[in-house]
Amino acid sequence: MKTQIAPSLYYKIIAEVFGDDQRPAYGQIATLAKEKQPTLRTLHLHYLKELGVIAFSTHLKSDKWQEIKYHPYLSGCYYDISREIQFRFHAKGELIEPKNQRFKEFLDEMWLKIRSEVRTAYWLDAKRLPLDSELPEEIDIQKRAPNLGVVLCRPFKWDIYEIHLDEYRKGERSVHTLTKNRWQSQNVSILHGKS
Repeated sequence: MKTQIAPSLYYKIIAEVFGDDQRPAYGQIATLAKEKQPTLRTLHLHYLKELGVIAFSTHLKSDKWQEIKYHPYLSGCYYDISREIQFRFHAKGELIEPKNQRFKEFLDEMWLKIRSEVRTAYWLDAKRLPLDSELPEEIDIQKRAPNLGVVLCRPFKWDIYEIHLDEYRKGERSVHTLTKNRWQSQNVSILHGKS
């Protein structure tokens, strides 16, 4: 049996937040560089129900791709302003190379989730053309460029903070840890990790 991406209490909302293509979830992902320094950037995060993961696209030569290759653990954060919930997670990252035939349909699907101007930039880079060039007519940006990789994030810890904007002390925070394929949950202080 496949483990859910999150504890049952939050599964539906996490699937909605990261699975909504109409209101994209732009969150932060931190990785660890070889020099042991954390690096952080904002990315478009997707929930992919069929794989049970959070995923994001990136260039094969990007720092984040290289850092996850070196150290496959990452952390993420997303604040859903409409629900007033902060989602933080720790995950193991899995790199999906563009030639991976097992994930071909998935890679094509992820490619089409990217804005057209970004797809154009990937193709210009793949053809070694300056990014301010016109795209050659024979290039169809609906077809995936060869320099796109995808990172699958398999969360093993969620730290969820339900914010109460009118009264800070009424906020609620819970930590959920995956242990032996089961989510263990506990409410903790909004100020620190102890309950």
